[in-house]
Amino acid sequence: MREDGSLAFSPVLMFLHRDPRVSRSFLRLTTASGTTLTLTSSHLIFLLEGGLAPSATPTVEDALQHGGVVLAGRLESGDFLLVAGEGGVRLEKLVSVSHHVGAGVFAPLTAEGTVVVDGVVASCYAVIDSQAIAHWAFLPVRLYINLREAMLTLLRSVGGLAPPAKAQAPVYGTANTTADSVRWREGEVATNSLREGDAVHIHWYPRMLYTLASWLLPSHLVYS
Repeated sequence: MREDGSLAFSPVLMFLHRDPRVSRSFLRLTTASGTTLTLTSSHLIFLLEGGLAPSATPTVEDALQHGGVVLAGRLESGDFLLVAGEGGVRLEKLVSVSHHVGAGVFAPLTAEGTVVVDGVVASCYAVIDSQAIAHWAFLPVRLYINLREAMLTLLRSVGGLAPPAKAQAPVYGTANTTADSVRWREGEVATNSLREGDAVHIHWYPRMLYTLASWLLPSHLVYS
């Protein structure tokens, strides 16, 4: 999602956390229409607090003006979430927040720093209670990947590198959720299709950032 609230494809740059086998405690969010999102309480999500809504039926513009991004564990029934549909983004009231234990954690990082999961607009980030700080902290990753792609494109243009094989381009992934699959542009790959030898871990870069954040940021900005 762009800053103006419009939806746009944003490529997945890397996985911050990927472990299809780990068992975790999750929150299950349900909106008035029945839309359901499952995620960890430390994950950031876009919202308009119910008490700040200017009317009983607030608009996306109201959310952009008065809303924000919070850790999912701070959500309450009556808040409004951003939900993506064929007509764009709309607001839906949160009617239920429940807890359950599930398996599988996937946290993709997109170029925009946002992701649509099960129809709900969420952040790619967790633990740090600030979308702006988290997105800024991953600037070196975006710069490195952009530079790498530019160099590869240059090498291919001068004939020094073979064209890449057609790859499956991620449309959206399950961001710290227990969804059964990660959806791809060329099809769907079930999480249990990961080979036994595939790496499952928290990437070293976010792990380093979270360590630095615990030292440098005020305690109220770091999930604990």
